[in-house]
Amino acid sequence: MFHCVSLRIIKNIVLIFCAILVINGTALAADRDVIVGFHQSDVTAKEKLIHDNGGKLKKDFHLINAVSASVPEANIEKMKKDQRIKYIVNDSIFSAADEYSSSWGVQYIGSQPVHTQGINGAGVKIAVLDTGIDYNHSDLKNIYKGGYDFINNDPDPWDDNCLSYFQTCHGTHVSGIIAAEQNDFGVIGVAPGASIYAVKVLDAGGFGAASLVIAGIEWAVANDMNIISMSLASDEDNAAVLEAVNAAYNSGILLVAAGGNTDGGSVQYPAAYDSVIAVAAIDQA
Repeated sequence: MFHCVSLRIIKNIVLIFCAILVINGTALAADRDVIVGFHQSDVTAKEKLIHDNGGKLKKDFHLINAVSASVPEANIEKMKKDQRIKYIVNDSIFSAADEYSSSWGVQYIGSQPVHTQGINGAGVKIAVLDTGIDYNHSDLKNIYKGGYDFINNDPDPWDDNCLSYFQTCHGTHVSGIIAAEQNDFGVIGVAPGASIYAVKVLDAGGFGAASLVIAGIEWAVANDMNIISMSLASDEDNAAVLEAVNAAYNSGILLVAAGGNTDGGSVQYPAAYDSVIAVAAIDQA
């Protein structure tokens, strides 16, 4: 036999159910990937602070006083009030910038007369932070000198942004625009005598986290690069990326970045920073 249940019992059941939802919601609260900047550089203290707030340390940077970490969303605001912390920013996503597909631009900017004078970038080391490189390409195999893959954490920065018809071999293409060899075949780059170092910070889809971009900048500084090329962009102003590009600039490196994919809109980051030269494109017409 069924009978009516008192309103008090129903109320208690609802309260218990709500409590379970709150507990489960807290337990299942998503972690956020962040970059945490510190005022002090004690590695042990940084790791302990992240751990004490339920987070997981991913990478301790050397170029800037910061770490990348995964931290429970609920603890981030509390951490921002900690006097030891300088900033907490999202480990924001950067994407490969749109590119142009022929070498008419090399002639348009007047590179050819400069090349005939023997000025072709010889002796200049350029770190290309991108999707990697096809180092077997006939225009690139002789000017490729090494690099690193921060996507897979290995020393082979092979460009896998070429696996489907819709992908563009973005890093390979950018490297060719910069320094494709003058070999009477294919195209010629702006600086065909330069040395290219491929630093893979974007995945096969052309996306990469800010922490990977910072790691790439860090690699370029540690390996005495002269120029850092970043054909990548994000809408998000990121304090950690700003610190990294400023540190690289202060070490004597020239930084160049694509203005973005906004087709005439505002300049995106990191190109918008004062220490970075922003580069845009025009149509051949």
